[in-house]
Amino acid sequence: SYNRSFDFDKFMNVPPWSSEWTPGFAPCLKEVYAEYFTDDGRWVSAQVAYNELCPDNPAGLEGGRELHRALDDAMMEGWTLIRMCEKNPALRAVYDRCWEEYTGVPNEEFRRGTS
Repeated sequence: SYNRSFDFDKFMNVPPWSSEWTPGFAPCLKEVYAEYFTDDGRWVSAQVAYNELCPDNPAGLEGGRELHRALDDAMMEGWTLIRMCEKNPALRAVYDRCWEEYTGVPNEEFRRGTS
């Protein structure tokens, strides 16, 4: 989720969707983007972050914009995360550790099994 606090605090952690699992260990993409990719730490929309990091529109969004809410969001935010990690390898290590803590599977092992 690009804006984790909005998605989880307003929707996923309230009835009827409440769950025992709270994804508190993976850094929020919006906050990471603000810290590493803006000069003034400003929060920007997922669309702005995608436009700045992915001018080649790797998600293949029609017109480069989010039109179909859920699917476009997932594609856009996935590519935003990929590009942030490409530009800052230290971020990749943070997200790899989060994956390993959540699944118990080293990320390298996961990549080998899905390639």
